Amino acid sequence: MTLYYLQDDRQIVGNSMLWWREGGKGYTCDLKEAGVFTKENLPILRSSDIAWPKDYIDARTALHVDSQLVRSDECETLSRPPEPYVKPPREPTPKCMDCGKFVRDLSPDPKCFDCGMDWARVGRL
Repeated sequence: MTLYYLQDDRQIVGNSMLWWREGGKGYTCDLKEAGVFTKENLPILRSSDIAWPKDYIDARTALHVDSQLVRSDECETLSRPPEPYVKPPREPTPKCMDCGKFVRDLSPDPKCFDCGMDWARVGRL
């Protein structure tokens, strides 16, 4: 006696086929929950329902993990922790040797904006 799974061909979930559950209690992608029918009790109701021989489908079944059933807090972290961020060293900002205010390198004026000291005496800290 040939047994069948009944597919609802109106929809594919991810890359999984949608199967009738036993007793018309909805649909499932899990073949363990799918109804198994004989030719005599196949409840084909729509043109989108397809009867597949159970042996044919069982030979093409792949085991997969439902990502909705796994939690990241239950896994073991085997990768290295991220490296801490180290700020790259930067050039010291020039400071006026007279008034102590910071000055800009790109200023076209060779004098300090605040006290007027000549750039020749501006140092780097």
